[in-house]
Amino acid sequence: MTKLANGPELILPLLGIEGLPKHLISFELRCKADGLVEIQCEFHIEEALLQAIEESWKPVVADYVLVKKQRISPEVTAAESTAVEEKGV
Repeated sequence: MTKLANGPELILPLLGIEGLPKHLISFELRCKADGLVEIQCEFHIEEALLQAIEESWKPVVADYVLVKKQRISPEVTAAESTAVEEKGV
């Protein structure tokens, strides 16, 4: 059975679901018979939440440094590539 409805007609009553983000863009609701209801949503992140996420990652990435990978052009031979690596260029 398929019932078609306009977005607002169907979505507005569902927006009261506990835990849906404030700045919701879209969501998918998956219901299984005799199973859990899963909600996957897309939303605009709030500044405070973004800052909290960034802060929580600082200890994880503190010991790492981003290093730019050197690209070798196709014309460079393997011998020239080794020489460049040894010079540390």
